[in-house]
Amino acid sequence: MSLNSEWMRRRWLDFRNGHSTYLIFLLTFVNFVVITYTLAIERFAFLEGIFPSMWTWGIVFIVGYIPAAIIIGHLHRKFQIPTETRQLMDANPFIYHVQPGREKLFNMPVSVLGFEAQVHSMRMQNAMADAIEKIAANTSTAIPAIPRFDQSFFIEYERAIHVTERLAKGDNILDILEGLKAQEKGVAVKQGR
Repeated sequence: MSLNSEWMRRRWLDFRNGHSTYLIFLLTFVNFVVITYTLAIERFAFLEGIFPSMWTWGIVFIVGYIPAAIIIGHLHRKFQIPTETRQLMDANPFIYHVQPGREKLFNMPVSVLGFEAQVHSMRMQNAMADAIEKIAANTSTAIPAIPRFDQSFFIEYERAIHVTERLAKGDNILDILEGLKAQEKGVAVKQGR
């Protein structure tokens, strides 16, 4: 029963996608050419002289319509889609925004302090590991090694501090992440990667 139901739901989705994306698009395109020719061009002699058959009207229409649709689609993608995406994100409760009040004034600064304390603790642990290695080098006693934090940990914590501080200022998380990506690309270019 479940397999058959899943198969039916997939076929229903395929039907709707094929119908609305392709077949109806084609039918409305042909329908528009037929209706405009029948109701507009055939009724006026000067237009019928320019477009003597429906085929000539259809070809002229397609030659003008396709570039216009491409330009309008490009402008829509370039200007309207980012606006719609931003509004949908603002309406999405799962996209993170710092709330004014306690969260902005207390929670976010405490988070920054927590990250800074963790960075300080990691640096202290690295310093202790250095000291223990020096002691172990001078004695024959086996001293257990202390694990070290490499530079990537510090970079991640510095990023977390930066993101938290910007969120506390009210910046959008996507703007912050885009800025970090651009910054990483700039560093990669400088390093010759």
